[in-house]
Amino acid sequence: MKPIGTLSDSSWTEARLLTLIHGREQESLTLEFKACDALSNTESKKSELSKDVAAFANSAGGAIIYGIRETSNVAIALDSGFDPTEVSKEWLENVINSRIQRRIDGLLVIPVHLDTTNPGRYAYVVEIPQSVRAPHQSSDKRFYKRFNFQAVPMEEYEVRDAGNRGSSPELDIVFSPRSLPTNEADPKPAGAWSRIDLRPSITNLSSAPANYASIHLYVDSRLAVSSGSGLVPTGEILSANLEGALVTASVHHMNWGVPGKMPIFEGINFSLMDGGQCFEIRPPSYGKYFLGWKVFCPRMVQRTGFASLDLNEISCAIRPNSVVP
Repeated sequence: MKPIGTLSDSSWTEARLLTLIHGREQESLTLEFKACDALSNTESKKSELSKDVAAFANSAGGAIIYGIRETSNVAIALDSGFDPTEVSKEWLENVINSRIQRRIDGLLVIPVHLDTTNPGRYAYVVEIPQSVRAPHQSSDKRFYKRFNFQAVPMEEYEVRDAGNRGSSPELDIVFSPRSLPTNEADPKPAGAWSRIDLRPSITNLSSAPANYASIHLYVDSRLAVSSGSGLVPTGEILSANLEGALVTASVHHMNWGVPGKMPIFEGINFSLMDGGQCFEIRPPSYGKYFLGWKVFCPRMVQRTGFASLDLNEISCAIRPNSVVP
């Protein structure tokens, strides 16, 4: 299931909007609610529209829903909706495209018919991708980003960083754990998760390929590690405070480079292990463990992140990687 507030398959319906309201969904970096009075044919409203949309494109992308009222950043009710003869999809697209420079590729305006609550009227969802052509300038000749539920002006270095987005790799580490066969000689815990192959891979979120990368994986020190070829233990032990707990981790390293390996292209997961080898861990007991990573690459700002491995219910839950400043 795709999380609410990210770019979707455009399956926006009145029922989905009501689900957001009944669930008291909160605004976030990638989701914003606007009452109907946010859209009108005035200079101030059209300028505000361009600022809000450009801020999403300059940040992580997301969705703005016009037609939901909020209080303290929480969705509380559907508004009265828009008369399509006054505020139409075409009008909205024209305002956005004419007031934001450069044009945002992949932006969608989706009308949502309010069949049951306000027949004949519509809400509008504007889905905005994170733009590889950023930064985008709003009609007041300024550049904005998303911060604390609002659009705020970007600093000069942020404008430069956004401008490099499409020309710099943006590497990420993904863990796809699977259970390995066990036998009676295996230490506790017995069961499906006695031996785990973390199956680490590297992917690129940018259209700019990466020819070289330096990769560090951090593995909770409570986990016994048996790594095949590719990743080499450095002997270092690092400590960090994650979710209020002090965690120590062993460090494993590898270098990625052509011609020995393929360039890291956008949207493709490349395994960090050579020749079908495993990056095997053995947990001493059921519980929650932490994994981390750090990636260096030419022309890319260093990226780090962490994931949690939860074995309490004989399951492996990998939380999406989160970038740590």
